Amino acid sequence: MFRKKDLSILESVVMLQAIKENFGKRKAAQKLCISIDTLNRYLNDLETELGSKLVFIRNNRAFLTMCGENLIKVAEQIERCLQNVYDIKHRGDENSASIRVVFDRDIYFPQMSFVCKIYPQITFYFDVLDEVFHKTNKIYDLYLSHSAPEDKDAEIIYKREFSCGFFASKEYLKMHKKPDSYEELLKDHRLILKQRYLDHLYGSCLNKKQLQIVSDSSFIIMESLRANSGIGIMPLFKREYEKLVYLKDIACPIKETIYLIARKSVNKNFYGRMVLEYYTNFLEKMLR
Repeated sequence: MFRKKDLSILESVVMLQAIKENFGKRKAAQKLCISIDTLNRYLNDLETELGSKLVFIRNNRAFLTMCGENLIKVAEQIERCLQNVYDIKHRGDENSASIRVVFDRDIYFPQMSFVCKIYPQITFYFDVLDEVFHKTNKIYDLYLSHSAPEDKDAEIIYKREFSCGFFASKEYLKMHKKPDSYEELLKDHRLILKQRYLDHLYGSCLNKKQLQIVSDSSFIIMESLRANSGIGIMPLFKREYEKLVYLKDIACPIKETIYLIARKSVNKNFYGRMVLEYYTNFLEKMLR
């Protein structure tokens, strides 16, 4: 039977994993929605319990000691246990079938859920997450993401590169002169984009002092576009689903990748293979 102290240790291990993924205590605390003081208290209690240092600081970044790295393996075992608990909770008896599908926010749109009509015998659980949080979400059967999986229990079923484009609201283009060229866009307009796009856009035409909105949150990017804050970069396949103006005359150098990721056990399941085939065919049609 778990003691209260045991539960506290499990929470501490989760915090330790967040420190590793974010290379710092403060960012880890923000991701876990706790205060830095709370994180430090849990970490100090765990180090006292084990009698070993778990974290060290170098160049203002946090890293795990060997003992800390070994504890991360325990965290992976905890995640597998949670997956088993989730399966028991939602799958019920042996004759039932359920599948949990998770999407990065800018990949999802309503047509993704039409699979429910094709396979009414399957119970579906859908989650839409910001890409910025994808590493913290390990409980899924299928995952459509911009990032390749990092956990060993997942495999890539489908991978496809696609193009992006420049988009703006109608109101923004009424308030500002519509750019006629790539150079004019970069010079005269506020850009709304993800951090990793910056290296592709910086060049002789881009003023590095120019104001920008940079976020790895697809939700923030979309809301900034809707608020008429600038010109943003989005996947071209979204142009039919969002009420934004696609600047089709200006080529965008950005390309993205979609991964269809599945737990290895899903491919061994009859219902799982049916759903995998559906999403593979759906992505092929969508990204033509």
